[in-house]
This record gives sequence, C-alpha cells and structure tokens, in this order.
Amino acid sequence: WNSEAADSSSNSRPPLFANLMGPEGRSTIAKFKRDMEQFVSQVSTMVDEKTELARKELAKANLPHSLTAYKQEQSGGGIPVDLWNRVDKIQRSNRLSGLKRDLWNLRDIADQAQHIFQQIEKDLQDDVDMDSLFRQQNGDFRGTDVQQIQRSFRQSLSNYKKLLLKSQDGDSILLKRLERLDQDPKFRLLQFGKAQLDVLLPPGGNDDDKDPSRKAAAMIDTTPLSRLLVDLSNIFHNRDMSVETLKKMIQDYDIQPAVAQIDPASPTALQQYESAVQEAQSKAFSGMAHEIQHNLKTQDALMRQIMELNQRFMEARRKKKQQSRVAASSGNANTSSDSCIAMIEDALDEIDT
Repeated sequence: WNSEAADSSSNSRPPLFANLMGPEGRSTIAKFKRDMEQFVSQVSTMVDEKTELARKELAKANLPHSLTAYKQEQSGGGIPVDLWNRVDKIQRSNRLSGLKRDLWNLRDIADQAQHIFQQIEKDLQDDVDMDSLFRQQNGDFRGTDVQQIQRSFRQSLSNYKKLLLKSQDGDSILLKRLERLDQDPKFRLLQFGKAQLDVLLPPGGNDDDKDPSRKAAAMIDTTPLSRLLVDLSNIFHNRDMSVETLKKMIQDYDIQPAVAQIDPASPTALQQYESAVQEAQSKAFSGMAHEIQHNLKTQDALMRQIMELNQRFMEARRKKKQQSRVAASSGNANTSSDSCIAMIEDALDEIDT
C-alpha cells in the first residue's frame, strides 16, 4: 500500500524543474526589457520634442517676455522685483563662476576618461603582441591564447566605448555653453547691478499720467494670458514627472514570474510567451502611456488659446502705444525693454536648466 501511495503521490507531483526556463523564456525576458527600454526612450524623446516645439512657438511670439516687459513698463520702469530677485540670487551665489568651474572640471574629467580608455586599449594590445612574440620564440608553448582570455573584457570594453562616445556628444553640448557664457551678451546682463538694469528698462508711455483711475483704466488685463502660461508650465512639469514614473515602473517591473509559469515543452509555449508580454505591456504601462498622450493633446489646445490671447494682447498694446502722447519717443524704448527682458529671462532659464 505504501509503495502504491508513493507511486500515486509521485505521479501527482509536477515534474522536477518544471518552472526552469529554457532559452526561449530567457530570450523573451531579454527582448521584453529591450523593447520596454526602447519604448520609454521613444516616449521621452517625443515629450522633449513636444516641449521644445512649444518653447519655440512661445519664443517666436516673444512670450512670456513681452508680458514681463509690459508689466515692468506700467509699474514705472526698472527691472521687475521678481526678475531682479532671480538675478540677485545668481550673483550672490556666484552661480556663473561656479558653472564655469564645473564645466572646466567636466572637460578635465572627459579628457581623463578618454586617456584612460586609450591606455587600456594600448595595454591590451601590448599583451597580445607580447604573447604573439613569446609563441614565436617558444613553439612548444600550448598555453591559453591571450586574445581568448581578453575576449570577455574586450566585449565589455566595446560597450564602454559606446557609452564614452555617447557621453562625448553630451559633453560637447555643455562645453559649447562654456564658450557662450563668456561671449553671449545675455549672460553679461546677469552681472549688471540693479541700477544699471533699471536704466535699460525705462517706464511705459503713460507713466506721466498721475491719475490712478485713468492709469488703471489704460492698462491691459494680462491676467488670463498669464494664467494660461502658468497652466502650460504645469503641463510641462506634470508630464516630465509622468515620464520619470514610467521609467521607474519599467525598471522595477519583473516579468520573470509570468514567463516562468510557462512550460517550455508545451507546443503553444511561443504563443504563451507572446501573450505574457502583451498582457504585461497593456496592464502595467498602458495607463501611464495614455496619461502622457492626453497631456500632449492638452498642450495643443492650450497653445491655441495662448496664441489667440497673445494676438489680442499685442494688438491692444500696439493701439495703446499709438494713443499715448509720448508714443513717438517711447516706441523704441518699449522694443528695447522687450529685448532686454527677453535676454535676461533666457539667460536665467538656461542657467537654471
């Protein structure tokens, strides 16, 4: 009875190592990881391109600089308080000097990394040459070939070379910024004192009107346009956070348990592997992907509203200048204010990023 029960019990048990994955399972997991890394890279690129497109549209419409300049003109001239606070913070923290120093250090580190890589390649080749020479002088030697010993390390080195080349592309962009910090006039403005910047930003055309009610009535209501620009900034921030969340989800997701449940000996194993991948993609990541897609569509609608309100603002501003008693003398000053504020804000944004 005991032997029969044992036989029955052994027949009811799953085969030993039933969940041991075969090459197809391991290949499925590796392909899933590659596909998801490519997917998140594509999403990240699409988001960056969409953000850059919006920034270019805003810059073409001189936004938000023209709003800042208009508020500055109507408040009596001089650099706006919030803008000066940002400039002052840069000056007090010696940010420009620190940024230059960091970029110089980056150049030194990049040069050092390149030198170390080249030295390693040279050392490896020297070992191969010495091994070849030794074998020529000692024909009976049957030791392991140095190239065979190096094979695994050279494969890793090849990957490091790709990373090094990729980092050099990024470094070159940053090092170009180093040149611009010394040459671009907008960065020089960040070194000016408040009194100097106030001179560059004169008041608007109705500054001589001392009646508060008439002065207020003459002002253009920029609140709706300003609010939309804040909404757009929030959209940029929210989708950047969504992309980071998506990256973390993909990084942490483990498809191995689902793949391990599939019997590699099953005639439908390949279809099951494919189903496991599709289920993981749809259930785990589709929600976040749809959220990002909705965010991108929201930007399109918001940009249309911004451009429409900006057109009205620019037209109203043009009419106000024409109606102003000092339009002839202040027209160039208004243009200069727009340009100066645009340069300051661009420089600040570039340093902050």
